[in-house]
Amino acid sequence: MLANIRFEEVSNTALNKVLSDGRRSSRIDVVFDIYQVKSIKTAERAERGSKLGIVFRQIKPGHRIKNWKRILASIETKAKLAKFMTENWKELRQREKLGDVILMVTSGERCLRLTKDDVTEITELRSTQEEADTRMMIHVKHAATSYQNVVMDSEDTDVFVNLLSLHSQIPTRILLRRGKGNAVRLIEIPRLRTILGEDVCQAMIDVHWM
Repeated sequence: MLANIRFEEVSNTALNKVLSDGRRSSRIDVVFDIYQVKSIKTAERAERGSKLGIVFRQIKPGHRIKNWKRILASIETKAKLAKFMTENWKELRQREKLGDVILMVTSGERCLRLTKDDVTEITELRSTQEEADTRMMIHVKHAATSYQNVVMDSEDTDVFVNLLSLHSQIPTRILLRRGKGNAVRLIEIPRLRTILGEDVCQAMIDVHWM
């Protein structure tokens, strides 16, 4: 479906999807993985075949994607693609789509706050966390200082376990959205945590990462 599509179209589609999924929200956070050259995660990705991916020296809006699977197999290209989308979303014509929404988006270790009026860096959300599933917790905690309800959209089991284990440190009601279309469901983390009990939730993260 993505064959022969331009990178600019990918960026536009991604932004439209983000705004559609978060249409009832006043703030939306998009958290990307960080792809560092020297790290354990990079070694793991290499073992899974990332060296076979297509590497772009520079991603340009008009470049057409011939083989999406091989592009996503390259950690270097994925890092450049994330940066390209962030830079693209910073443009005024893209920010005009935000309306009154605040869009927080990570770019490497930085986090940028985009509004229809300006772009600023949020230094307290700067992070070296490589994995988005753990970095998201920092964003949830930051949002909890201003919002009574935070909805996280993720199918990742790591995110689910992290939320159950760390919710006691985050003073807000967290809902985890999972599924697609008519199968979307919201899991109320505080309620589930009460049902499972404090000890079980604290133990889950240790068992999960064993």
